[in-house]
Amino acid sequence: MLLKYIFDFMKKCFVFTLLGVFIQLHLFATLAEGVCNSACLENPDKIIFSPKYENPCSLWRLSLSGDLLWWTAREEGLNYAQSNRALENATQGVSRGESFYPKGDWNIGFKAAAGVTFSEDQWELKSTYTHASFSSTSSAVTSSNPNETLVTQWNVGSPTVQNPPLVFLPINSAIDSADAKWDLAYNTLNLLLCKNYYISKKIDFDLEFGLMGSKQDQDYHLNYYLDFTVPGPVQINSDRFMKQHVNIWGIGPLLGIRTSWEIYKYFHLCTHFATSAQASRFNLNREDRAVLTSSPDVLSYDLISTRWKGTLDTIKGFLQSEIGVCFDYPFSKSATHFLLKLSFESQLWIGQSPFNRRLDESAHGDLSLYGLTIKGKLIF
Repeated sequence: MLLKYIFDFMKKCFVFTLLGVFIQLHLFATLAEGVCNSACLENPDKIIFSPKYENPCSLWRLSLSGDLLWWTAREEGLNYAQSNRALENATQGVSRGESFYPKGDWNIGFKAAAGVTFSEDQWELKSTYTHASFSSTSSAVTSSNPNETLVTQWNVGSPTVQNPPLVFLPINSAIDSADAKWDLAYNTLNLLLCKNYYISKKIDFDLEFGLMGSKQDQDYHLNYYLDFTVPGPVQINSDRFMKQHVNIWGIGPLLGIRTSWEIYKYFHLCTHFATSAQASRFNLNREDRAVLTSSPDVLSYDLISTRWKGTLDTIKGFLQSEIGVCFDYPFSKSATHFLLKLSFESQLWIGQSPFNRRLDESAHGDLSLYGLTIKGKLIF
């Protein structure tokens, strides 16, 4: 019980922790910046200026950027079937099997951002919107090997007396085939206050702190197929269908740092790291359906065996990293800059798998997105 109170207190204090870290980093960077520039004042020819802000004539500068994303998404806890091969004799050792889950496809997304620099100290207010959609499918069929079976990894239906017999399909039941589909619509919106620091002629970095909002829509459709014979003899085709939909809303503080290292004239090695604590709401809807037919026609069911809704309020962690090479070219006497960047970016949502595996248990796991990002940016 004491650990629970400590954990709840830490979650409530996480916002202030991020703010405190930002203030400490700002003070450290300001001190380092001041030391570097004070040393350079002894030789005016070596005064350091940030490459992106060499024109001191205008305190107000605007920036517009667009990113083309080629990303894929993966979520844990979506395995829907498993093959088990029994031992044929005692000398074989361990049994073998394979787990089946939706395999993520690569898709195109985008980012759009706008910012304004409004002071001599190079404070910038900017906003970034990200959108991407993903769809993953998979199917599995039982082997012709009599020693190998294909079994379910989800409960479908509910074992209640109100349901007709044979409607409930428990986990680890043998089936003939299965298929699954997972869809994700991903959206984030950031509003950040950023401060640029330049430590040397070749190194500068930005600290950023603000709010991050997110909205995700996920759909998971799962189908199990099974044919069997009962006394009569009667051949029964038993198909079970499960569909779950969840929308996730989140908002929380975001803390990040960007660095730029000049490796050659106009070329820079760029990195970006960020973290956020998202106060999130999960709205989940699940529906299970059973379709049973027989030959000869003595049995016919097509019914919704389970309909379930749930809401969860919690705090989820977010981590982001990016590394790439950018080309930063100044023109119009350095009053305008054009930047082109190619990078690898990854995002991790901790404990974001929302789906209900059993009626009393969720499929725990993380959501990860990663891929290539191409950015074009204009500063004027």
